[in-house]
Amino acid sequence: MEHFQRTSTPKKSSNEGTVDVHALYEGVRVEGFYDPAAESVTVTSGPAQGRYKSPGGAAAAVLRAQNPKVSASRNGWIITDTGSLLQTIRH
Repeated sequence: MEHFQRTSTPKKSSNEGTVDVHALYEGVRVEGFYDPAAESVTVTSGPAQGRYKSPGGAAAAVLRAQNPKVSASRNGWIITDTGSLLQTIRH
């Protein structure tokens, strides 16, 4: 997953209490939102759509859907509004 530089405070998603995120893999952008209270990611675009218990689980599902031959142990969710890595706001 590609990493982008950090900027400012993340924008809240249209889903109350969540933050819009996305991931890029091999030029494909996958959209979703992070719920800080549940520490979960819901993937809203692409073949791995659904709610996942963790950002890592969501990233693994996206990777498996995009390219089942690669290791799925990655996490590169990016806060859509800022370009910061999601892990910068996780506790």
